[in-house]
Amino acid sequence: MYPERARTRCVLVVEDDDLNRLLAGELLVEAGFDVGFAKDGIEALERCRQSAPDAVLMDVNMPRMNGIEAARSLRRMQRDGELAPFPIIGTTADAARREGCLGAGMNDVLLKPLDLERLLALLGPTD
Repeated sequence: MYPERARTRCVLVVEDDDLNRLLAGELLVEAGFDVGFAKDGIEALERCRQSAPDAVLMDVNMPRMNGIEAARSLRRMQRDGELAPFPIIGTTADAARREGCLGAGMNDVLLKPLDLERLLALLGPTD
């Protein structure tokens, strides 16, 4: 986990479901975060290369490239110096996926529907 004093401003929400993407984005904007969006892992990698976020909220089950593959790729890019480190928080409706998410380099995993208080605690303050 990242230090409590870390401040997160821009969160990339990676979610293939339009309604889930919209809801997560609205919750984060209302909490004071800047939000970007991607519909799958491939799009998330492209967005991170263009402008690295301060944190990623990553759905686990997506088409083209799932969240576990995307997290592994992001961590590899960070190890190779292509990206600065940032937290990756997985989201899933399947609690059994938690260990696989953590093994892929995610900092934590939230079950859907999202617990806003826990999400905000993981992201830290906005200012």
